[in-house]
Amino acid sequence: MNSYFCRGAEPSPVPQVTPLIKTMKHHLKLFVFSAVFTLSAKPLAAAILVQDSFSGGSVNTGGTGWLGWSNWGGSLSFSSNLTVGDLQTTGQAMINTDQYAGVSREYNTISSGTVWFSWLQNNTAATNRAARVDFMKEGSTKFRIGQNKDETDTDFRIYDASGTSLVDTNISNNGTHMVAGTINLDTGDLTLYIDPTGLGLGVAPSSAATATYAFGAPMEIGQFGLSTGDSNFIFDELRLGNTWADVSPVVPEPSSIIMLGFALVTATILRRRNACNY
Repeated sequence: MNSYFCRGAEPSPVPQVTPLIKTMKHHLKLFVFSAVFTLSAKPLAAAILVQDSFSGGSVNTGGTGWLGWSNWGGSLSFSSNLTVGDLQTTGQAMINTDQYAGVSREYNTISSGTVWFSWLQNNTAATNRAARVDFMKEGSTKFRIGQNKDETDTDFRIYDASGTSLVDTNISNNGTHMVAGTINLDTGDLTLYIDPTGLGLGVAPSSAATATYAFGAPMEIGQFGLSTGDSNFIFDELRLGNTWADVSPVVPEPSSIIMLGFALVTATILRRRNACNY
C-alpha cells in the first residue's frame, strides 16, 4: 500500500519528512502570506462623498451623494462612457447640448477639511467656447476649472468666482483628459492635476501637480456647475471624496486575481498534506 495517501481507518507508516520538504512547505506558506498581504494592501473600495457615472433609469438624476430634489436639468444627451487608463468607469457620459446655458447639481454643503475631486472630459474639437466645471454653493460660484468662453486658446485654467484667469496650465483641453485635484476648505489652497498618474495608490498622484493656487480664505462648496459652449464637450465620472484613492479607483488587475486564486489553492493543498501527516 502506498503510504503517501490518507486511508482514514487503515493507518500506515508515514515516512519522515525530510528537511528539504520542510523547507519547501515553509516557502509555500511564505508565498501564501505574501500574496494575501500584497492584495490586502491595495486600496479598498472608495468612500465616495459624491459621484455620478450617468447611469441608471434617469441618467440626469442618478449617482450618489446628491440632494434628493437635485438634477442636472438643461438640454442633455448621453453617449458611451469615457475611459482613461485603468480608472473604473461605468454608465454613460453626459453632453450639454445647450450652447448658451450651463447645468448644475447640488449636494450637502462641505465647509471644512480637505476634499479631493476628479472627472473625465472630452473636447474633440476645442474652440473658444466654454468648457469648464464650476465649484459652487447655492448658486454662488467659488472658483472654476477649465476654459471660459472667448479665451484666446483652449488651455486648462483656474479662475476665480468672477471668471478672472488666475493660472494658465498651458495644457490644451482638446481630447480626453482626467482632471483631479484637492482643495483645503479651511485655507482655500487648491492643487490641480491634469492627467495624473498613480491612480488609486498613495496619498496623492505620483505625477507632479499641474498647478496650485492659494485663495487665501476659507470657502464652502455644495454644488457642481458644468458650463459648455457646444455639444463637442463630453463630461463623465464626476467624483468627490476624502482621499486621492476615493476619486481614482482602478479596475483590479488580472494578475492580482490570478495571484489570489493561486494562493488559495496552495493553502488548500498545504492543509490536506498536513491532515495526511497526522
